[in-house]
Amino acid sequence: MSSTPPPRPPWLDWQPGDRVVVRYTADDGVHDALGELLETRLDGVRIRARRGEVDVAASTMLTGKKLPPPRYPLPRGLG
Repeated sequence: MSSTPPPRPPWLDWQPGDRVVVRYTADDGVHDALGELLETRLDGVRIRARRGEVDVAASTMLTGKKLPPPRYPLPRGLG
């Protein structure tokens, strides 16, 4: 009998510089880290969020995905 290897964690396909959001658990509840992906590792990711860098361990991740670039409001009269 051959065993099937575990599936590849999806965040390993993300690239540094991608905009991502990751939902994860912490002692005080569930949090979202949204921002620029700085690093991916088998055991987690590092994201530059508005409040600084966030290390999210794979064992705490609930879900995550890549996002499109942020939409900035157009100057008045152009939109």
